[in-house]
Amino acid sequence: MNKNLILGFVFLALTLALSSHVFASVLDISLEQDPYPVKAGENLELTFSVENTGTENLTNIVFDLDTDDPLTLKSNSERMINLSSGETKTIRYNVFVEGDTQDGKETVTLNYEIDGNNDREDFDVLIAPDQVYLQIESVSSNPEDVAPGENLNLNIRLRNTANSEIKNIVLKLDMTNLPFAPESVTEQRIDSMNRNAITQLDFSLIALSSAEIQVYKVPLLITYSDSYGNKYERQDIISINVFEKPSIDASLEKNTLIQNMPSKLNIEVLNKGLGKITFVEIRLLPSLDYDIEGTDYQYIGNIESDDYSAIEFSITPKKQDFNVLVELNYRDTNNQKYTETKMIGVEAYSVSEAQKLGLLPTFPWLIIIIILVVIALIVFFIVRRNKKKKLMRAQE
Repeated sequence: MNKNLILGFVFLALTLALSSHVFASVLDISLEQDPYPVKAGENLELTFSVENTGTENLTNIVFDLDTDDPLTLKSNSERMINLSSGETKTIRYNVFVEGDTQDGKETVTLNYEIDGNNDREDFDVLIAPDQVYLQIESVSSNPEDVAPGENLNLNIRLRNTANSEIKNIVLKLDMTNLPFAPESVTEQRIDSMNRNAITQLDFSLIALSSAEIQVYKVPLLITYSDSYGNKYERQDIISINVFEKPSIDASLEKNTLIQNMPSKLNIEVLNKGLGKITFVEIRLLPSLDYDIEGTDYQYIGNIESDDYSAIEFSITPKKQDFNVLVELNYRDTNNQKYTETKMIGVEAYSVSEAQKLGLLPTFPWLIIIIILVVIALIVFFIVRRNKKKKLMRAQE
C-alpha cells in the first residue's frame, strides 16, 4: 500500500477522533439521584446538570438515557435543550428499581448529540440494601432461672442478615424500674459486622433481693447503620426469669388427739418459698397407727409466700406416739407440678390426760357428794319426823 495513503488514513482517523471530543469537552455533566441511595422496589429521580463550558452557543442538543435491568425508565428517554456559553440546565428522568435488586451500583448511560456528533457518559446509581436487619439469633441466661440476690450472665447472639456490612452497632439494656443491677455495663458497642457475621455480647447482672418470683421483660435498644450511613433503631424485649423452687411444709397446728377416740387432726400447710404456690391439695395417707374417719382429701387452693392454710381431718389414733403421713400436690408460678410426702410427728393423749387438759369432761365427784349429802339430810329429817309422830301417839 502507498505510504502516503497510509499516512492519510492515520491523519483522517486522528482528525475524526479529536473532532469527536472537541464538542464533548464543552459539556460538563454531573448526576444527582433522589433518594440516595435508593432501595429496591422504589422510584428514583435522576437529575443531570449540564453546563456549556465552551465559548459558543449550542443548539438542539439531544440527550437519550439508556438503562438496563433492574432499572426501568418510567419517562421519555429523549430530551432536547439549547445551551448558551457558560449556561447550565437540568434534565430529569424517572426510574424504577426492581424489587429483587441487590445492593451496590448500577450503571446508566447518557447519550447526547451535538450538530450530528455523538458521545456518551456513564454514571453510577447507588442502591441500598432492601432490608438491613440485625437479627437477635438467641438470648441465654446463666443460670437459666436466677434467684433473688444471685448473679447471672446474659448472653446475646447477633447475626447480620443484611446483604452488606452493618456499622456502629450499639446494644443497651434498659433496667429502669426493674430489680436488676449491672455488675459492669448496660451498653456495649460493635464497630462493624460483615454480611452473615455472628457475634456474641455478654452482660453481667445481679437480681436484687427485692425481686419477686416472676418473668421480667427487659427492653433492649438496638441502633446501627448500614454501609451507606443510613441509621436504624429498634427495640426488642429480653425475658429474665426470677425463680426459686417452692418450699412447702406441713405441721400439726394444735393437738386435740385422744387415743382410741375419734379426734380432730388440725394440720397447717405453710408456703416457706418466695413465690406463690397454686392448686394446693392435701391427702391424708392411710397408716396402721390410725383410722381415717370420713374424707382423706382437702383442696386448699393458692397460698401466698410466707402464708399458710389450716385444714382439718378426723382420725382415731391407735397409739399415743405415731406419725401422720400427708401427700401435698401443688404448682409453682411457672405452672410446674410438684408432689411431696410429709411426715408429721404427733402424740395422742390418754383419756386421763385429756380430762386434765379439759379435752374430756372429768367424773363429777363433788356433785355426787353434794347430792348424797342432800339425800342424807332429807332422810335424816324424814326419820326424825316419823319418830316424833310415833312418840306423840304413844303418849296419847
